[in-house]
Amino acid sequence: MATLVVVSTSLSIASSWTYRSKWPYSYNACDMGIVANQTVNNLLVAATEGNDAYNNGALSESHPGPVHDNGEYVGRSAPEIDMFEAQIGGTPMGDGSGAVSQSGQWAPFNWKYTPLGEFDVPDLTRSVNKSYTGGVYQQATSVVTATDQTAYEFNGYGYSVYDFQYKPGFGDAYISWIATGQLAWSLHWSTMGPDAVVEISDRPVSQEPMYLIMNLGISEAFGEVEYDILMFPLTMRIDWIRVYQDPNAINIGCDPPDFPTAAYIAQDKEAYANPDLTTWVNDYKQETPKNKFLGQC
Repeated sequence: MATLVVVSTSLSIASSWTYRSKWPYSYNACDMGIVANQTVNNLLVAATEGNDAYNNGALSESHPGPVHDNGEYVGRSAPEIDMFEAQIGGTPMGDGSGAVSQSGQWAPFNWKYTPLGEFDVPDLTRSVNKSYTGGVYQQATSVVTATDQTAYEFNGYGYSVYDFQYKPGFGDAYISWIATGQLAWSLHWSTMGPDAVVEISDRPVSQEPMYLIMNLGISEAFGEVEYDILMFPLTMRIDWIRVYQDPNAINIGCDPPDFPTAAYIAQDKEAYANPDLTTWVNDYKQETPKNKFLGQC
């Protein structure tokens, strides 16, 4: 379990082809969930026929490991948990009030990007489900929460505490987000369980080693950007960052034994370090990894 208390962060893997077909997956099954468009010949099939949905990872000649007891690889991926992404409006406080979107990004996707359960939102006077639930690249589970309006540059210069806590895996796994020092919402693992309509299996709460990204950026995807009234330069001030872990489950670093990463990156060091290599096949001249579900290996 890890709890992170920060002013702004997004936990993800984000760089060129090295996350292609991995972001924002959190998956360990060899079924319809691993193939392009989640279809075979544009059709759904009996995805789990002949497979153990929990033990058949997508196999390839090059894989970071580890390996299940049955000799098949553990599914590896690049999940994303967003501490917050700032926006204006979208909460009961009104369209002109500052707010944050706090979310988890997932793949593969539920039917119509609809999760299997309700989110736990304790205070509906300040938090609401975000209307955006997914698109071609991701399924999003998001809640928008009103912020402390004095914790902005040029409007009080105050600070607010943002936090999330998560327990990885299946069963009692969960993610909880805190905004302005109060619990905003929680997502329980069962919400992202198997979906028979699209023939996919469970998506665990991230078990991968993850890192923190703290950045100040602008995205027109979150609404109109009023460049004419913005006062550049803008500053995001971070007072402190704290990371807590269960003392019986300390896990620090990018290369833990149950999810090794370093050797695989070292093996393909040029691909990770050269920004001009943006595709695995055409630029880096490697084959597309094979998988057992399509009978390729």
